[in-house]
Amino acid sequence: VIAFEPMTDNVSLMRHSLCLNPGLDAKLTLHTTALTDAGTASSGCSIAAPVDNVGNGILRCGSAMRNTQAGSNLGEGSAVLMAHLDTSIPQGTSVDLVKIDVEGHELPVVRGGSNFFAGREGHTAPRYVVSEFAPSMMRQQGHSPQEFLLFFFDRGYTVHYCSQLKAAPSGKRREFGADEPAALPGAYQAAGSQRADVRISRGGVEAFVKDLGEGAT
Repeated sequence: VIAFEPMTDNVSLMRHSLCLNPGLDAKLTLHTTALTDAGTASSGCSIAAPVDNVGNGILRCGSAMRNTQAGSNLGEGSAVLMAHLDTSIPQGTSVDLVKIDVEGHELPVVRGGSNFFAGREGHTAPRYVVSEFAPSMMRQQGHSPQEFLLFFFDRGYTVHYCSQLKAAPSGKRREFGADEPAALPGAYQAAGSQRADVRISRGGVEAFVKDLGEGAT
């Protein structure tokens, strides 16, 4: 497991867990950095957590950092070290599954791994990606939900979305095509859903479900 966690308190909790479970220590590589792309990192970033959920770090970069409302429930922000997936994942490393949940910062994270997800420059592209997809949060960060989805289409992935709410009109899982990303965020809003998971794979959703040991729904 290769993990990225920039919040000091969360890092301390993870290291405490490793001390309590020494057999896991050799199985985890922990990077105390946040992931982004080169353009976003150059604008400066800080991380803060809501006062009622102190473990849930929200990264703010550039204009998003400057435009954070004074009346928001975010605590005081602190500067963080930034890194890119392309330089943080050793070339040739076989990664089966990538999990992304970064409160609207997903697009810079994947853009920082352009070669990694495309299998270029010595990288082996991961077979599966599970990511939170919250269009409103992405826009608050100044990022395009459509561009995030098209990033994976352009690299040969199939994208499905899965929601515990009401966003998937034809069931819990639904594949959508390259012509749909522009309409999908609006469909989420119309359905009353703020966020859901997208499941992204090179082998299609059937292979994804089989490999994860899930039952089809």
